[in-house]
Amino acid sequence: MSIVQCTTLGRLGRWGNQLFQYAFVKKYALTVGAQLEIPPWLGEDLFGMEERRISRPLVRTAMDEIPWGRTDVDLFGYFQTQECLDLLSRRELRRWFTLRGGFPHLFAKRSPFYVACHLRRSDYQTHYSDRYCVVARESYVQQLTKLGIDDSDVIWVSADGGGGTNGFLRRYGVQFLEDFYTLVNADVLLRANSTFSWWAGVLGNGTVWSPVVEDLTGEQTVEFAEGNHPKFYHPRNVPGSKHSDLYLPE
Repeated sequence: MSIVQCTTLGRLGRWGNQLFQYAFVKKYALTVGAQLEIPPWLGEDLFGMEERRISRPLVRTAMDEIPWGRTDVDLFGYFQTQECLDLLSRRELRRWFTLRGGFPHLFAKRSPFYVACHLRRSDYQTHYSDRYCVVARESYVQQLTKLGIDDSDVIWVSADGGGGTNGFLRRYGVQFLEDFYTLVNADVLLRANSTFSWWAGVLGNGTVWSPVVEDLTGEQTVEFAEGNHPKFYHPRNVPGSKHSDLYLPE
């Protein structure tokens, strides 16, 4: 049988990037009728996936190249373009990325009602401030005021804050999952300019508000728009990028 691989899955970017990568290569393999082969990654345990391991070296594509119709290739990239999302649907993604086994209990909702605000900082500020917009905390405060949200109902989530408190998760280096499912389970999610909280919006059932970053860079006070709009940066800020406004079909 023909093969489609993604040998860099789990090693090219963090959680949000990995979800994009698996989703695209899985759908591509199904579309071309090929067997998917991937290395071990965290999603297998969480979502109860069973995929074949890498059987032999294959020719690797260029970054984010989609070799339409070809098989026996090693897909390489982040796959965060409209061309990739056009293959996917939210319904399908939610089916693939459903927690299995005992994990739903581990990531149970933290309270009957809460609003989650995701702050994305770290490398956006230290290395990529010329490419990405960092949404200022004041942006969230202003939006919470507009929505009439009481401070007692707000949970702030930031990797800079340590990434969760669960000792079991911390022991295995996956404490960020506590933060992720805090965002997923929120009744209202105020996203950061981040793939991490974009995926939380895809997998959750709450109302999502996205920052309107346009072509801004550095830390900025911005407005929020209702909906899970995956615009993380403007193409003119990243030469050669295909990334712009993206739309995920339901």
